[in-house]
Amino acid sequence: MSMNKRKKIAVWKPKNLVVERPKKIETEKRVENKKEYDHKWRAYSIAYRKSNPFCVECLKEGIYNSDNIHVDHIIPITENPELKYEESNHQSLCV
Repeated sequence: MSMNKRKKIAVWKPKNLVVERPKKIETEKRVENKKEYDHKWRAYSIAYRKSNPFCVECLKEGIYNSDNIHVDHIIPITENPELKYEESNHQSLCV
């Protein structure tokens, strides 16, 4: 075999393998959430989670859980939108 020729290697590839991601469906709730949770809310949420890093439900059981924390509205903003940024209406919860 000469030095210039490379050996061909057989590579197995499945012929019908097609990976498709599901398309995002713009539901009414998704569109509504985009309006309610804007850049200002995301910045507030980050600041709130830095000062309240543990899940309040886990803390009740003596567990210090800071994984997958989100800011929960105690009274939903759908019921009272004026409480959106009221810190006393928020709690940190794990997902």
